[in-house]
Amino acid sequence: MKNGDLVVRADVPGVDPKDVEVSVRGNILTIKGERKEEKEVKSEDYIRREASYGSFERRMTLPEGANTEKITANFKNGMVEIKMPMAKTVEAKKVPVQVEAAKSEK
Repeated sequence: MKNGDLVVRADVPGVDPKDVEVSVRGNILTIKGERKEEKEVKSEDYIRREASYGSFERRMTLPEGANTEKITANFKNGMVEIKMPMAKTVEAKKVPVQVEAAKSEK
Protein backbone atom coordinates (compact mmCIF):
# COMPACT_ATOMS: atom_id res chain seq x y z
CA MET A 1 0.00 0.00 0.00
CA LYS A 2 1.23 3.45 -0.89
CA ASN A 3 -0.87 6.62 -0.46
CA GLY A 4 -4.10 4.60 -0.42
CA ASP A 5 -3.17 2.63 -3.56
CA LEU A 6 -2.34 -1.03 -3.87
CA VAL A 7 1.02 -1.22 -5.69
CA VAL A 8 2.38 -4.34 -7.41
CA ARG A 9 5.88 -4.30 -8.94
CA ALA A 10 7.38 -6.94 -11.19
CA ASP A 11 10.98 -7.03 -12.44
CA VAL A 12 11.08 -7.96 -16.10
CA PRO A 13 14.68 -7.25 -17.21
CA GLY A 14 15.42 -7.77 -20.87
CA VAL A 15 11.74 -7.78 -21.82
CA ASP A 16 10.48 -5.29 -24.39
CA PRO A 17 7.52 -3.28 -23.00
CA LYS A 18 5.39 -4.29 -26.00
CA ASP A 19 5.87 -7.94 -24.95
CA VAL A 20 4.36 -7.38 -21.46
CA GLU A 21 0.63 -7.82 -20.87
CA VAL A 22 -1.26 -6.88 -17.70
CA SER A 23 -4.87 -8.01 -17.30
CA VAL A 24 -7.53 -8.32 -14.59
CA ARG A 25 -10.38 -10.82 -14.58
CA GLY A 26 -12.59 -10.63 -11.52
CA ASN A 27 -10.14 -10.32 -8.63
CA ILE A 28 -7.21 -12.03 -10.39
CA LEU A 29 -4.32 -9.87 -11.66
CA THR A 30 -2.20 -11.47 -14.40
CA ILE A 31 1.19 -10.27 -15.61
CA LYS A 32 2.65 -12.13 -18.56
CA GLY A 33 5.28 -11.58 -21.17
CA GLU A 34 7.98 -13.03 -23.33
CA ARG A 35 11.70 -12.40 -23.48
CA LYS A 36 13.26 -12.46 -26.94
CA GLU A 37 16.92 -11.59 -27.04
CA GLU A 38 19.51 -12.22 -29.72
CA LYS A 39 23.17 -11.21 -29.66
CA GLU A 40 25.72 -11.52 -32.38
CA VAL A 41 29.45 -10.93 -32.10
CA LYS A 42 31.55 -10.88 -35.28
CA SER A 43 35.29 -11.22 -35.20
CA GLU A 44 37.92 -11.81 -37.80
CA ASP A 45 38.09 -15.51 -36.94
CA TYR A 46 34.57 -16.33 -35.77
CA ILE A 47 30.93 -15.33 -35.44
CA ARG A 48 29.11 -15.97 -32.16
CA ARG A 49 25.33 -15.85 -31.92
CA GLU A 50 23.32 -16.23 -28.74
CA ALA A 51 19.56 -16.33 -28.45
CA SER A 52 17.43 -16.57 -25.36
CA TYR A 53 13.69 -16.92 -25.35
CA GLY A 54 11.25 -17.52 -22.59
CA SER A 55 7.77 -16.66 -21.50
CA PHE A 56 6.44 -16.04 -18.02
CA GLU A 57 3.06 -15.61 -16.38
CA ARG A 58 2.24 -14.66 -12.80
CA ARG A 59 -1.23 -14.48 -11.28
CA MET A 60 -2.25 -13.08 -7.94
CA THR A 61 -5.51 -12.65 -6.09
CA LEU A 62 -6.32 -9.02 -5.36
CA PRO A 63 -7.61 -8.11 -1.90
CA GLU A 64 -11.21 -7.08 -1.32
CA GLY A 65 -11.64 -3.37 -1.96
CA ALA A 66 -9.19 -3.09 -4.87
CA ASN A 67 -10.72 -0.82 -7.53
CA THR A 68 -9.81 -2.61 -10.76
CA GLU A 69 -11.75 -0.03 -12.81
CA LYS A 70 -8.98 2.52 -12.14
CA ILE A 71 -5.92 0.29 -12.60
CA THR A 72 -2.78 1.74 -14.22
CA ALA A 73 0.41 0.03 -15.38
CA ASN A 74 3.74 1.74 -16.13
CA PHE A 75 6.98 0.29 -17.49
CA LYS A 76 10.32 1.87 -16.58
CA ASN A 77 13.87 0.51 -16.47
CA GLY A 78 12.84 -3.15 -16.72
CA MET A 79 10.10 -2.93 -14.09
CA VAL A 80 6.32 -2.94 -14.40
CA GLU A 81 4.49 -1.01 -11.70
CA ILE A 82 0.75 -1.58 -11.35
CA LYS A 83 -1.40 0.70 -9.17
CA MET A 84 -5.05 0.65 -8.21
CA PRO A 85 -6.96 2.52 -5.52
CA MET A 86 -8.12 0.67 -2.43
CA ALA A 87 -11.42 1.39 -0.71
CA LYS A 88 -10.82 3.29 2.50
CA THR A 89 -13.61 1.48 4.32
CA VAL A 90 -12.16 -2.01 3.96
CA GLU A 91 -11.21 -3.19 7.42
CA ALA A 92 -10.88 -6.56 9.02
CA LYS A 93 -14.06 -7.66 10.74
CA LYS A 94 -13.53 -8.59 14.35
CA VAL A 95 -15.25 -11.77 15.41
CA PRO A 96 -15.96 -12.21 19.12
CA VAL A 97 -14.70 -15.47 20.58
CA GLN A 98 -17.24 -17.17 22.79
CA VAL A 99 -16.04 -19.36 25.59
CA GLU A 100 -17.96 -22.48 26.49
CA ALA A 101 -17.90 -23.68 30.05
CA ALA A 102 -16.14 -26.98 30.50
CA LYS A 103 -18.46 -29.81 31.53
CA SER A 104 -17.39 -31.76 34.57
CA GLU A 105 -17.55 -35.52 34.37
CA LYS A 106 -19.40 -37.46 37.11
